[in-house]
Order: sequence, then structure tokens, then C-alpha cells
Amino acid sequence: MKAKGVMDQGRLNTALNQLKLIPEGTEYNGVSAADLIASLEANQKWVDLCGVWTSTGGQMRTTESTSTYNSWWYYDFVEGDSTVDVKCVIKSDGTVDVNINGFIVTFTNYAKEKEDIKRGISSITTRQNMKDLGTIKIDDNTSVTLKKGKITADYKKSERLNGRGYTYKTNVTYGKRTIEY
Repeated sequence: MKAKGVMDQGRLNTALNQLKLIPEGTEYNGVSAADLIASLEANQKWVDLCGVWTSTGGQMRTTESTSTYNSWWYYDFVEGDSTVDVKCVIKSDGTVDVNINGFIVTFTNYAKEKEDIKRGISSITTRQNMKDLGTIKIDDNTSVTLKKGKITADYKKSERLNGRGYTYKTNVTYGKRTIEY
């Protein structure tokens, strides 16, 4: 029952590890350890996503475009610049509630403060019911894509000011799971 409670919190790896420590035939209040293990193994792609992921690459970039020139600023992310937390709750209908908590850093205000470019934060916090891995739209500018073995976050915003176009883009790859849930 403790492992079932941990599963319901979205910590699938922890639940699987707990279940493997008890005899397979264990059953309590109609909940079978073997059934829980089978459910986790059938949802291995979700088990593999649960935990804290750290960034392994990506770039934050802003571009100014006019009719005669383009200029840009950029920052290349290195491992550990950002983390994201993922928990998955397996539902009885075969779907999974995916809970993602984190943020990505973006450039802002390039149009107004070129010499002192500002940075902002875009939230990548969401709860989404999913049938399969794929892309989750967070807001008009931000999305997160869940793939086997990695998570990516993308941000893009554009604006025009005084005849110039400004584009702010951030993409981050979270390719290393540092903590399993």
C-alpha cells in the first residue's frame, strides 16, 4: 500500500524499487504487488521520465532584424544551468498525468536596452494528461517535448519596435536525469 501511495504521488521509480523488495505474491485490500509491478513495467517510458533532469545543452538567443542588417546576442547553456522536475501518475484509463515543474531563462527587452540586455524567466510548470510522449504547449511562447531519454523546452517570442523586428528564442535540452523519483 505504501508503494501504491508513492505511485499516486508520481514517483514511479521509487514505487518500483519498493515493490521489488516484497514477495511477488503479496496482496492487501485487493491491491497486488504483482499487478502494480506489471503496471509499472507496461508504462516503462513514463517510469524513465520521473525525476529531476538537468540541462545538457541549448541556447538563449535574441536577434534584431532591420531591412539592412541583423544583429544578435546569445548564450550557450552548459550542463547544469537549469533543471526540471517530472512526476507521472498512471491513471486507470491508460493515460498518465504528467507534472512538470521548472523554468527556462530567456532574453528580454533587447529592443529597449541593447547595452544592458535583460534576462527573464519563463515557467515550464504544468500538469497534463497524456496518452503518449510528445509536446505540451505551456503558453503562447513556451512548449516542452517529452522523448525517450530526454526532455526539451522551447521558447520563442517576437516583437516590432521602431521599424525593427526582435526575436527571443531559448531552447534547452535536459538530457541527464540526476535524481530518479
